[in-house]
Amino acid sequence: MASQIYNFEIEMKCEGCASAVKRVLSKLGNAVSAVHTDVDKNTVTVTSTLSEKTILETLQKISKPVKVIH
Repeated sequence: MASQIYNFEIEMKCEGCASAVKRVLSKLGNAVSAVHTDVDKNTVTVTSTLSEKTILETLQKISKPVKVIH
């Protein structure tokens, strides 16, 4: 599967929250090639060969409200 870019809105109050997002996504290994977090806008952009559903389910593991941005 080719890499896709997915955008999510997730509650992040500080760089610690952003680090938690990056940490949980890093567990997906090489299937995630890039992660960009924006704490001010509460957004995460992920480049991955995995499905949007898989990325969303992974982000939900940090117990913060998260939704897909289309």
